[in-house]
Amino acid sequence: MNASRGFTLLETLAVLVLLALLLLGTYSGLRVTTHTAQTGSDVAQQLDGIRSSQQFLRNEYTQLLMVPWEIAPDGGHVVFRGDASSMSYVAPLPGYLQRTGLQLQRLVLIKDGEDTYRLEVAFSKLPSRRGSPIVPSEPEVLLRGIKSGKFLYAGDDDQGRPLGWQPNWPYPARLPRMIAVDLELAGSVAWPRLEVPLRMDIAAINQFTAASRLPVTP
Repeated sequence: MNASRGFTLLETLAVLVLLALLLLGTYSGLRVTTHTAQTGSDVAQQLDGIRSSQQFLRNEYTQLLMVPWEIAPDGGHVVFRGDASSMSYVAPLPGYLQRTGLQLQRLVLIKDGEDTYRLEVAFSKLPSRRGSPIVPSEPEVLLRGIKSGKFLYAGDDDQGRPLGWQPNWPYPARLPRMIAVDLELAGSVAWPRLEVPLRMDIAAINQFTAASRLPVTP
C-alpha cells in the first residue's frame, strides 16, 4: 500500500502565489470601483452646485430693481455697483429662503485657499425708515472650486450708445442691460457662461419712497 503524499514546498509556494495574485486583482478591482464611484459622486455634487448657483443668479437678475440704496458723493442715488469681482444690487428673494422684503445683495468672488476662489452672496434687508443703517448678514457660499472668474456688464453709455461687455459698470445711478458671470472651475466640469438680460420696469418703482429711506449724508 502506498503512503499518501502531501504537498511539496514548491506546490505550496505556487498555491500561495496564485492566491496572492487573486487577492491583488480583487483589491485592485475594488479600488478602481471605489475611485470611480467617488469621482462620479464628486462630479454629480459639482453639477448640482452649478445648477443651483445658476438658477439662483438667473432668478435674482431677472428681478433686479432700480431701487436706490446709497447716496453717492456727488449727491446722486446709487442703484447698482459692479466690477470684475463683486456686484451689489437690490432684488427680492424667493420665499423658500425665509427672508421678506427687498434685499441689498452683494455677490463676491473671494479667495478660498491658495489656488481657488469661492462665489458667495450676502443679504441685507433695506431699512424701512430714513437714516436706519443697512445691516449686512453673514455671507453664504454659492459655489466652491473656482480657478478664476469675472463679472461682466453691458448697457448704454451717457449718450445712449450701446456698450460691449465691460469688467466695470461706470454708471451707479442706473442698471446695466445685461450681466454675465464667467467662471473657470477646477476639475473636469465646466461652468456654462451665464448671460442674463435685466427685465426691470422703472415705472413700477416709487423712486421717491425708495429714496426716502436713504441717509442724509453718504
